[in-house]
Amino acid sequence: NNEPQTLIYDSVNSTCLLLRFTNEYYPAGTGEGLDILEGENTINIGNYNYSKEITFNVGIKSTNPYLPNEELSEVSLNSFYNENKHFYIDDAKVTFSHIFFRNSDEKIINDLTSYVRTQNEEFFNNNLLNKISVFPYQKNYAQRSESFIRGHFGEKTTKEIFALEISSKWQGPVQSPYGFHIIKLTSVTEAKQKSFDEVSDLVLKRFISERRKANLKLELEKKISSYQIIDD
Repeated sequence: NNEPQTLIYDSVNSTCLLLRFTNEYYPAGTGEGLDILEGENTINIGNYNYSKEITFNVGIKSTNPYLPNEELSEVSLNSFYNENKHFYIDDAKVTFSHIFFRNSDEKIINDLTSYVRTQNEEFFNNNLLNKISVFPYQKNYAQRSESFIRGHFGEKTTKEIFALEISSKWQGPVQSPYGFHIIKLTSVTEAKQKSFDEVSDLVLKRFISERRKANLKLELEKKISSYQIIDD
């Protein structure tokens, strides 16, 4: 990889610490370009003009770098689970069908209100059938999560849908950012907190990931504090 890097260079110990990748490229032959060769636990950096090699510290030589030092006991994982329960919740789910009307003039709203009150199919066929619009997403939603519905209907409308009664009758009209809907709600499942046993594998993965990040940050802070930054 010959992409230039941002480095801290210790001229006394001839060591370098990688800070970040950069987007700029230095032209060959200027003395600023870096030829990076990755080794087992070092990276040799050769200056194009002087071909001087310096040692590049790349972190702890380990099959699992930045893993937590503490033992991964069930007690520590349970504690981590209890602190992060919000990550392990089954979203509330809903099943419903809806009929969508993009035109929101006063007559349609009144006709929808009358139909919902009477459930008169003849009235619907005579006054509303030819006013139905195509919704940009779906007509039927089966066991869809609250976040999924929110993505299609918006926050306010989703709350109204979940607040409806389970019924074989059409309800509404409910307004969304797109227009008006009448809705037949079949089922609502409340949000459920998953137990530790149900998500123990996920807890372990998140625990290790967060400890890796924390340990890596500490390691970098220690290394950075031990180097002198020299501006060219």
